[in-house]
Amino acid sequence: MEAEKESLRQGYVRFQESKRNSDGEASVEEIAMRALMTEWLTAYSEDGRRFEIQFCRIVSNAFSREESTSFNSLQKAFETFERICVNLLIFPWRKEFKRVHISAPAFVHSVWPAMCKANVQQLMTTIGYSRGQEAEVYCYRGPAQSQYLKTLAFEFLLAQLECERLIKTVSHVRTWGCNELETRALRLKKVIIYYPHSVLPQISLLMLAPSSFSNQIKMVRIGEKPFI
Repeated sequence: MEAEKESLRQGYVRFQESKRNSDGEASVEEIAMRALMTEWLTAYSEDGRRFEIQFCRIVSNAFSREESTSFNSLQKAFETFERICVNLLIFPWRKEFKRVHISAPAFVHSVWPAMCKANVQQLMTTIGYSRGQEAEVYCYRGPAQSQYLKTLAFEFLLAQLECERLIKTVSHVRTWGCNELETRALRLKKVIIYYPHSVLPQISLLMLAPSSFSNQIKMVRIGEKPFI
C-alpha cells in the first residue's frame, strides 16, 4: 500500500510541476491522476492508514456541529487547503500567500460552512501557519518548496476524492428508501464492516434508517489511526 501511495504522490508532484510550466493546462493528466488515486482509495478502503491527516475525525467533527454540512462542502474545504499548499509551493515569493485571512471570502464560502473552528486551526498549523497579531490572520512560518508541503497538498486532494466516493455512496443509499433499508440491514452492516473508518454509517444511514435499524448502526465503532 505504501509503495503505491508514494508512486501516486510522486505523480501528483509531477502533475503540479507540469501544470505550472504549461499555465495550468493539464486536464487530461489530471483526470487520469485523479482516477488512479480514487482506485487506490477504493482498493484500500478498509485501511485507516490511508490518510496522513485526521480525515475521519475532521469529518466526524463537521457532522457533529449544530450547523448543517455535507460531503460536498467538505470537498470544497479540502480543496481550499490544497490550494493554499500549492500556492506556497508555486509562488513562494508572493506575500499574500504567506498571510491568510480566515475571514476572507475563500474561507467564508468554502471552509467555515464545512469545518469546525478547531479543525481549521489545526490544519492551518499543520501547513505551517501560526496566528499573527490579528486574531483572524495566520502567517506562514514554514519553509518554502518543502517536501512536507507537497505531501500535504497530495493528502488534501486524497481527502477531496474520498469525499467524492462518499457522496456517491450516500446517493446510492438514498435511492433505496427507508423501507428497503430495514430489509437490507444485514447487507448494510457488511458495508459498515467493510468500511470501518468511514463516518458514513452515523452520518447518512442514521438520518434515513428506521429507529430499529439505526440503533444497530450506533453500536458500530468508527476507528482511526492518527498521524498529523
